[in-house]
Amino acid sequence: MEGVLGISAWRWLFFIEGSVTIFIAFIPMCLLPDYPNNTSWLTAEERHLAQVRVAKAMGEADIDSSEAKIYEGLILAIKDPKVYLFILLVFSESLGESLSNFFPIFTSTLGYSTAVTLLIAAPLWVIPAITGLFNAWHADRTGERFFHLTVWWGIPIVGCIVTSSTMATAPRYFSLYLMTIGYTGNPVSTVWAANTFPRPPSKRAVAVALVNGVGATGSVVGLYIWRANWGPQYRQTMLITSCSYAFAISVAFIIRRLLIRENKRMEQLEIDSMERTQLERIEKAAELEGITFEEAVTRRKGFRYLY
Repeated sequence: MEGVLGISAWRWLFFIEGSVTIFIAFIPMCLLPDYPNNTSWLTAEERHLAQVRVAKAMGEADIDSSEAKIYEGLILAIKDPKVYLFILLVFSESLGESLSNFFPIFTSTLGYSTAVTLLIAAPLWVIPAITGLFNAWHADRTGERFFHLTVWWGIPIVGCIVTSSTMATAPRYFSLYLMTIGYTGNPVSTVWAANTFPRPPSKRAVAVALVNGVGATGSVVGLYIWRANWGPQYRQTMLITSCSYAFAISVAFIIRRLLIRENKRMEQLEIDSMERTQLERIEKAAELEGITFEEAVTRRKGFRYLY
């Protein structure tokens, strides 16, 4: 389509891909559930069961207070320091992943024709598509978040080091596979944010919007780290990408430690609120089962942060 309507072929590619994306985006609006109580394609029994499960997991119903004001969710979100940590997390993640916008430019340094350059850029995304599905499923099954993100972010750092060290075709192309692996944990960061701000729903909605909206500006900053005069090896770009992933791992670690501390605080509050007779029964149960008192208390726990 080169030259059609006076527009370059690469611009047509953006128009077509963008139009298809916008069209498909309307479909989930009808299919994705909102809340368990108003999901039309569930039966009444299924809706009730979903609400019971949510209430059991969180210790309260997934509804806003009837007295809540319209801006209460926004106020609660901007007062929570964890929101800003997640914004930093997603920002640095997005900056590291800005590579995807310049893949054809990067693969062109391998020395092939334009057609071959575009073709060899496509298979690189097959592996992260597969590993991303498995990683998301496993994170959901285990309830773990930190390692389901950071392990995958460490691999692109290795890829950046390889790319910065050689101009040989085979190692540089292999390094691209290592870089795309970083996208495996991408869905988990948003889910982790939603898990961390579960109640009230209005706060969760604002928090997730801020994390995704503000944090994603890292990809805008990423537009300026692929300067032409840094090519063809792009060592400066690889350094910035590596540092952004390393920073994301550091922020994730801080979030993890913070949530662990919050869980311990909630556990102590539960113990303090128990009557003596309850504590004695828990101690007896722990003795009978051969476990510690803390493990017995954990089995009775209410809401806990996932980390």
